[in-house]
Amino acid sequence: MSQSFGEGPWPLGELRHYAIRRAKETCEWPDCPAPGEQMAHFEHRGMGGGKNRNVPGNVAWLCLHHHLTLDLEKPIRRFELRELLRFALDR
Repeated sequence: MSQSFGEGPWPLGELRHYAIRRAKETCEWPDCPAPGEQMAHFEHRGMGGGKNRNVPGNVAWLCLHHHLTLDLEKPIRRFELRELLRFALDR
């Protein structure tokens, strides 16, 4: 990054570029070889999260299939999937 944003929210464009570089343009879902296509928020911006959700630890670069999987699962399963992804990203 050319600029450090610290712990606060990042500009969305910068965050997207960061996620793509971190993922090396591939889906960050464990063992998925597909190219990433979309940035997914673990805690959604549109559900009361606002811009404070625009931080690296709250996003993943995913293929469309896995973005939909993450977004459309039932709440309990969605929590488990988010934790799985966060664990994989921390390694």
